[in-house]
Amino acid sequence: MLRTNGLLALLLLSSAPAMAAGPDGPAPSPPQGTSAEAQRAKPRAPFPIPSLDGKPLAPAEGKKSYRLPLSFRAVERFYRERFGRAKGVSLSLAGDEGSRVLTLVSKRPSDAWAKAVVSEGQVDTTILVTPVLQLSAEEIEGRGTPLVEFVFGRSPEAAKAAAEIDHLER
Repeated sequence: MLRTNGLLALLLLSSAPAMAAGPDGPAPSPPQGTSAEAQRAKPRAPFPIPSLDGKPLAPAEGKKSYRLPLSFRAVERFYRERFGRAKGVSLSLAGDEGSRVLTLVSKRPSDAWAKAVVSEGQVDTTILVTPVLQLSAEEIEGRGTPLVEFVFGRSPEAAKAAAEIDHLER
């Protein structure tokens, strides 16, 4: 077993990155380990908004509702073409002519939206988008003991009954 002086170990550890650096500078850092970390690092796809000329508009940051001067049929066609066969996205149509509602629900991890409700109005179409909230990871450390600890004792009768049972499977 090797024991080192604390100061010596600190000096060795602090100079290790400088020793590892080659003539071209420091060595590149290794890629992130898990796919969950990589998934969080990727930007999520925003909810597409149709426009008058057929090209999707870029949604504004933080905006959740949109009023479009388009017919419900045109908006419904746009979303059916876009998400009709997409895995992880479900579309459901409800209501009668004049008050139809198209609900889109996304279970895909790459989307920045979880649900969108497209409602038919008299002269326009309204879209309400529910965004996905993504929080940063929070590391928690501690060495505290629990405030409450449950201790269940066993009566002598229960201990005797358990000892008499053959617990091995045959």
